[in-house]
Amino acid sequence: MRLQKKLLTLIVILSVFTIFIFNVNAEGEATAPDAPILNPIIPNVILDGEINLKWNEPEWTSGYEVYYKRSWNDEWILIETITSGRRTFYSYNTIFDGLYEFSVIATGYAMFGNSPRSNIVECNVVILEPVIPDPDPIPLIYPSNPSILINNGNESTSLLDLSLNLACDDADEMQFQISLDMWTNWTSYSTSYILTVTESNLNQRDEFKIEVVFRNENGTTKDAGLGVISDDIKYIDLNGDDEDVPGDGDGDNGLSNDVIIGILVGVIGLLILISIFVKYRKRKNKK
Repeated sequence: MRLQKKLLTLIVILSVFTIFIFNVNAEGEATAPDAPILNPIIPNVILDGEINLKWNEPEWTSGYEVYYKRSWNDEWILIETITSGRRTFYSYNTIFDGLYEFSVIATGYAMFGNSPRSNIVECNVVILEPVIPDPDPIPLIYPSNPSILINNGNESTSLLDLSLNLACDDADEMQFQISLDMWTNWTSYSTSYILTVTESNLNQRDEFKIEVVFRNENGTTKDAGLGVISDDIKYIDLNGDDEDVPGDGDGDNGLSNDVIIGILVGVIGLLILISIFVKYRKRKNKK
């Protein structure tokens, strides 16, 4: 009796194990796994040669076979055999450009065969050339050591043509600011330059303040962080209204007409007083 119970228990265990091992359909016939479903490859354009594949896990699967082929080849090439039904991913690396196609087959248990081939996914591989940094880059050479001097350093001028003495290393061109919002056009670099200005370019202190910027193919003196390079000179207008300036009248002695008239009136008045005083003294002496 005990032996019969043990045999019955063994039969039940073997039956459950058989159902687990073999995929049995509703009619009691064992079947192979369904075809896996491959996810689209994202990104579709691969730049580093690493292609990542993912798919679902069909029931009663013991593993997978991963295949690929090139656009010019009709035959599928087995690139990986996976022995676990739960591992549903694979990474393929290549160093060759081109269009790649991939598919997966799920392997079934024992004699019941494999699944049909999965859907086909594809991607385009474009291997970029690595950017190799220059081990010893050549530093950019900007204009340097700039300077400007107006009229050889004189403090003032009555002329509107300013003589500029200039200096700058590695300069190809130069440009001048002659007032707050006015710049000249770029001109070829020179150590001397005649700059014509107008009285409208004067600042509030009646000065011409000239700023210069030098440049070459790499940039300007401002790009090099050299700041403002400028010089200024006082302007004296010789043709202006000088009525308040002493010593600039119409008389030969340099006095104005009003001053001369005042002096004459004073002299005449003094002579009259002297004449009156003399007559008074004479009358007094006669008495």
